[in-house]
Amino acid sequence: MVNLGRPRYHPDCKCTKDHTGQICKTAGFEVPPSFQAVTAEYIQDITGETEEQFYLSTQDLYRLHRYNECSVIITTLSIAL
Repeated sequence: MVNLGRPRYHPDCKCTKDHTGQICKTAGFEVPPSFQAVTAEYIQDITGETEEQFYLSTQDLYRLHRYNECSVIITTLSIAL
């Protein structure tokens, strides 16, 4: 994938020789911009990245913080007339 001058948000990783994991460089990428939603979760903007590559390459960085790929809250409002 051609980056076209955009920052890279995931490290460069290579599979281990025994194919049981991966080894990633610790430099050469930036932390994606993020904001805190009203649900107290942090949302990262990984626009321009391949999602699969981002998730695979950053699994060790965010493993303890990624419990859902996406959380949805549905609120029902009842109004008595």
